[in-house]
Amino acid sequence: MWNCKDVTERASDEAEGRLTLRERVALQAHLAVCVHCRRYLRQFARTMGLLRSLPNDANDAEGERQAVALFRSLHRKP
Repeated sequence: MWNCKDVTERASDEAEGRLTLRERVALQAHLAVCVHCRRYLRQFARTMGLLRSLPNDANDAEGERQAVALFRSLHRKP
């Protein structure tokens, strides 16, 4: 079974589908008992989705401002 450090170190591999079957099983076993890592992976997936939705020229200051505004709007508390 993985620990929290394993999850954070391999989050991008999980998101990109690069884990072996054995690694996926170990990850799922850890996620079944760790609310913190479930939350971390949800946040990671949201962040990756936001980054993928940005236009290719988003490396400028305006693109950064838009990314921060979008992120904050998604995580704003009611």
